[in-house]
Amino acid sequence: MDSQYTHKTASALKWRRLAYGLVALAFATYVALIAIRVGAHAGGSDSSGYFNNARLLRQGVVKIPQRALPDLPPEKLSAFSYISLGFRPVDGSSMAPTYPTGLPILFAAASVIAGWDAGPHWIIGIHTVLGVLLVFGLGRQCGLSREFAALGALIVGISPLYLFFGLQAMSDVPALVWVTGAVVLAWHSRTRPGLLTPLAAGAVFAMAVLVRPTNIIAIAPIAIALGLDWRRWIPFGFGGLPFAIFLAIYNRAAYGDALASGYGNVSYLMKADVVGETLVHYGQWFPVLLTPLVVLVLGLPWIARSASRWTAILITWIAGFAAFYAFYTVTRETWWSLRFLLPAFPALAVASLLVLQRIFSKITRRLTRQIAGGVTAAAVLCWSIAWGDHFYALNMGRDEGVYREAAEWARENLPEDAVVVSMQTSGTVIYYTDFVILRWDQLTPENAAAVTANLEANNRPLFAILFPHEVKDVVEKRLLGDWKEIGAVRHVTIWRQESATVASEN
Repeated sequence: MDSQYTHKTASALKWRRLAYGLVALAFATYVALIAIRVGAHAGGSDSSGYFNNARLLRQGVVKIPQRALPDLPPEKLSAFSYISLGFRPVDGSSMAPTYPTGLPILFAAASVIAGWDAGPHWIIGIHTVLGVLLVFGLGRQCGLSREFAALGALIVGISPLYLFFGLQAMSDVPALVWVTGAVVLAWHSRTRPGLLTPLAAGAVFAMAVLVRPTNIIAIAPIAIALGLDWRRWIPFGFGGLPFAIFLAIYNRAAYGDALASGYGNVSYLMKADVVGETLVHYGQWFPVLLTPLVVLVLGLPWIARSASRWTAILITWIAGFAAFYAFYTVTRETWWSLRFLLPAFPALAVASLLVLQRIFSKITRRLTRQIAGGVTAAAVLCWSIAWGDHFYALNMGRDEGVYREAAEWARENLPEDAVVVSMQTSGTVIYYTDFVILRWDQLTPENAAAVTANLEANNRPLFAILFPHEVKDVVEKRLLGDWKEIGAVRHVTIWRQESATVASEN
């Protein structure tokens, strides 16, 4: 009997070690894939905004002069004529970053250690990997078994939306990481007496708000996790205080008011009449981005008796973000607009798996449960890979590299006194080059004529760096004259003005 029991135990231990080894190998492969595929470049509005802000922070400044043509200051044109994406005009002739400081702070810090080329890549890659680990840890705290917690990490980690934004210089995945870290630490403060854990929870939550101001929504689940004990709340507050002071000082220096932000007044983007359409959008795309298992989250209230506090944490976490962004007009526009809800993805995945784990617990035969679990994991993997391939999620890092490549081409081939017409690449040009930029989308017949006269008077050459969707508005409509294509970097084309024409003729 003892010999038979020992043999079964040894066999079970062998299989368990094998399973752990396979999981470790899968995770190592995932880390390697992220490291290879990540591409943090100063690209469109968001990414170039973070890079430009990071460079300013490292220089110790909050705004820079606009690169204006001589004798043609900004006040003679439209307000944003010399303003690249990711900036806003301030003080008449200066511009300040639009986007929050959280991610730029991390970029600036990493650049000191690894340089501007490698530092941001490391920051984005580490966040993407760390998010997966945090989902696993959250699942374990909520009562999921190792297997189900690992399944939750898999669901989030290979979600097309997670990879799409986790491989480029965007704040969405970092927002997920800092929010999840704050909730996990807040819960830990209940079981670890002392000041350090709630202090860390406050600092991490404050950093989450620096990364994205709307992460303030996470205070609801954090409050439930902390409970009513003032011995947790006081260090939590002190942990966030330095970040709040920094933000107030920065906002006052950059925008003239401690309570202002680079976004300005965005209330016009919040509308009640889009809520219904946004909720339909949720129903359409959440099952795609988090697999159909996400619908099980609707059953969470029915298992509340065994995990009431965690149920409340997860429900307020999900409901807070879903409700706020239901009013945001942008959320319903396309599948990747759900990136704003990425901070709620860990809660959605874990909540749905708590319900699935309860369902699986009704299966009495262990082998049947194991087979069902394996089939579920395989289905999750196949589903997410198929949709990720459909959305080219793994290509985002490489795709973003076209911005940098186009800027480098321009820096190497255009004369130093070149003036560059751009819009999509305007932040890229500001970051990677010293050229004067002109936003083509800000030109009117009146100020375009002034620009043409100024260029001719100063003998300045004019070029354009355009994405395909911009060619019609600049080249085909002969904005500022006739154009000739002189180069291309993948799908981005570079044009030279051949002859100027009066804008009103276009």
